[in-house]
Amino acid sequence: MENIDLKTDSKKKRKRRRRWIGRVLLVIALVLVILAINPVRTILSLRRVDGYPLYTMHWQGGYQGLMGGWRWLYPRIFTGGGGSGGDACAIFAALGEPDHSLLGRGFDWGYSPALLLFINPPGGYASVSMVDLTHLGLAGEPEEGLSVWQKMRMLAGPLFPLDGMNECGLIVAVATLAGSSDKHEDDKSFIHCLAAVRWILDHCRTVAEALTWLGGVDIGFTPVVGLHLMLADPTGNAAVVEWIDGEPCVIRNEQPWQAATNFALAKIKDPDEVTCSRYRLILAALEKRQGKLTVAQALDILKQVADKTPWSVVYDMDAREMHLVMNRQFDRVYRFDLKGGRMVGE
Repeated sequence: MENIDLKTDSKKKRKRRRRWIGRVLLVIALVLVILAINPVRTILSLRRVDGYPLYTMHWQGGYQGLMGGWRWLYPRIFTGGGGSGGDACAIFAALGEPDHSLLGRGFDWGYSPALLLFINPPGGYASVSMVDLTHLGLAGEPEEGLSVWQKMRMLAGPLFPLDGMNECGLIVAVATLAGSSDKHEDDKSFIHCLAAVRWILDHCRTVAEALTWLGGVDIGFTPVVGLHLMLADPTGNAAVVEWIDGEPCVIRNEQPWQAATNFALAKIKDPDEVTCSRYRLILAALEKRQGKLTVAQALDILKQVADKTPWSVVYDMDAREMHLVMNRQFDRVYRFDLKGGRMVGE
């Protein structure tokens, strides 16, 4: 009888152990499914809208893990971009029309397939931003289409915005700047410049708020290239922020316009010293019209200064729209609506 009882108890223990293991595995499976839902939904939203190519994607859910892990991700994903170029960027703000403020941006680099990323983060502001996919190691689209692995790499997109606008009309755009340098003070948080662009789009309403936040952090750059950035908002404020010898320098607009290319504005004592032809052309156009431009006029300026330009874009701060040209094809302008998160005319 004792042997029978022992065998019965042993069987019961094994059954309980199997049930317990089964429940644990079920919980793990449910957690994995829940964690995978938003990434899968994000990938399923991926669309190609231009043959250059240009893709659009709608981010689902949050990305706190990405923002918290940028130090680990950047050296493993960031490739530095698509080759030669980067010294013919152009950014300008046209703020002379109170209800029609614009920011134009020409991104100059080598071949750079692009991702237009729509994000509505929990606890943050909705935004649209442009990502150079060569930074994620994606040099183009194979004839058979993107692989699952290539699509998964796009899930790092929120950390790599080069320009963008949020629902408040605040715009941020970066351009390369030789001589930019970073430093890390113990009493300040340290964040990569592109991750900082993401944070500003998510959390700031105005140029003033963005500058206040930037004043409390140290900005880092990749070994490949240094950057400076322009901020603009619908209240008529704009600023260029540069890091010279590790120190932040803020150049605010004194007129209802501002421009930047790829030289340090902070080092210019006399405007007549500027030799950059793109900067001089842009500034002359802005001064002539006193910062009052239509979208068509802004695109025409970008066309005149385009070089190896993967994309040119005009952001309309008041309409919360963007007008996008890929690969200098100015006869084909894509118009996207931030409020609706879609291409106008679809």
